[in-house]
Amino acid sequence: MVGGGDGMYNVVDPEDSRWLYNASQLGAIQRVDQRAGTSRSIRPPARRSGAPYRFHWTAPIHLSPHNRGSSISARRCCLRSVNRGDSWQEISPDLTTNDPEKLKGNIEFCTLTTIAESPVTPA
Repeated sequence: MVGGGDGMYNVVDPEDSRWLYNASQLGAIQRVDQRAGTSRSIRPPARRSGAPYRFHWTAPIHLSPHNRGSSISARRCCLRSVNRGDSWQEISPDLTTNDPEKLKGNIEFCTLTTIAESPVTPA
């Protein structure tokens, strides 16, 4: 993972450097095909019901060392994609304090700022 000075996470697929995953401001994620020079938004869709996703200004993304094509994105919970970001599913509950006093205003607190998967047990 490479953190950009302009508020981005850039992660290159360790098994196929053709693919770069870029997470930037306010939950945006894109998959870049470095060979073709194209990119595609793979941002997880908004929740249909329940609490909305809260995410850090630069929401982290992680590529699984266990499962090729599997990635994890952190919001207030963790989401996993098993198809390079084409679809996402929640894999954790809200992992933040969800403190109402810290949720006021336009700065997102109560979010995840970094993630890592166990080097031994797949997520």
